Amino acid sequence: MAERTDAPMTAEERVLIVERVFDAPRELVWQGWTDPEQVMRWWGPKGFTSPACEIDLRVGGKYLWCMRTPQGQDFWNTGVYREIVLYERIVCTQSLADEKGNVVPGAHYGMSGDLPLETVVTVSLRRSTAGRGSFCGKRALATCSRVLRRAGMGRSTSWPTPCQQPKIKGG
Repeated sequence: MAERTDAPMTAEERVLIVERVFDAPRELVWQGWTDPEQVMRWWGPKGFTSPACEIDLRVGGKYLWCMRTPQGQDFWNTGVYREIVLYERIVCTQSLADEKGNVVPGAHYGMSGDLPLETVVTVSLRRSTAGRGSFCGKRALATCSRVLRRAGMGRSTSWPTPCQQPKIKGG
């Protein structure tokens, strides 16, 4: 039986969680989320590049990141920082955008029209209890996993995290 796409989302379908433990200090991972040069080293699924990144790291500040597919198509993301706790947590919005930072619907990039215009993302960093460096958790609220599955991204997705593409360089 086909999945009903007009059914109300469950609480589980509105949250997507990506977690990684990796061998790097928390401060270095923080730079991976807050330093434009570091973000451009890892942002995007495997095989993608990130040719542009602007960050105004303050509550109310905005970011604009670009990821480029291996075929050369650019996908822009923008958002506003809502909460920043140094080396511990970043809460921000995340939306698809055009190259000027204007929020656009998924249809702008040929995606499903039922993607949310905005999600709230919480990035949490803490020292790993396994003693292997740092823990990175990314939680997106109001993200419909059903929509992501339809887009071929699955539940655990290849959603980018510095933990997944560890190209961050220590200073």
